[in-house]
Amino acid sequence: MKFLLLSLCCLIFLPSWAEEPQRENIIEVMGDGVIMLSPDRMKVNLVLKEESRHIGKAKMLIEQQSKQIEQIAAGLEITGASIQWQPVNIRPIYKDDAVQVHALEVPHTLYQGQAAQVFLSAAAGNKNSEFEKFELSRELSIDFSDPGLYQQFLQRALSHGIKHFFPAPINPDEYRQYYQQALDKAVVNAKTKAEHLARQTGTKLGALFSLREVILPNSIAGQGSALSKGSTASDDPRQEIRARVIVSFRIIP
Repeated sequence: MKFLLLSLCCLIFLPSWAEEPQRENIIEVMGDGVIMLSPDRMKVNLVLKEESRHIGKAKMLIEQQSKQIEQIAAGLEITGASIQWQPVNIRPIYKDDAVQVHALEVPHTLYQGQAAQVFLSAAAGNKNSEFEKFELSRELSIDFSDPGLYQQFLQRALSHGIKHFFPAPINPDEYRQYYQQALDKAVVNAKTKAEHLARQTGTKLGALFSLREVILPNSIAGQGSALSKGSTASDDPRQEIRARVIVSFRIIP
């Protein structure tokens, strides 16, 4: 009976400094992977844009640029079947709301506190939204059988003031395939970084602890630049697909 009471007392009065479970040593790194698409055949989109207060004038300029594109393509022996034209789009543009603020003169001495507050009523400002001009745009796609033709076409188009180029979207299945390759590269890149840091600290890299994919804003936007961003011509029409991961490894002392 005495032995049982002694055992219970030992359990109750265990030292508060009892050994806690040892925390694992973890190293966390970020890895990036990039795939550059360089197909034998390239498809490039471009946009013809004109702005004017008169639709007829802007449309005439769009038609002139369209004829210039056809002449440039014919000079490079690019057939009409390689060019896909889209209808002309018209968008009205309005001036930003203007707020006119008038100076207010107070012919009295103002004191600190509530008595010093001055308010302007809504009548003191004049807000309006006024029509400014029209924006006309026409999109077209061109298939280049030879990447060298793109460079020649680019130089001639730029000389005519045409500058809005961007890569055409690729097939979704192909994009997923390329993105997976970029993701694999990102994992390898992360492991290489972790191994380098482990060597620098005199430790060894252990097993994988966690892995997380980071969705980049332009990883899916690699399907081509948006028209609203005003993409300009580039000497390199290849698409770049990026992937990023955050990986944690255990560290062996």
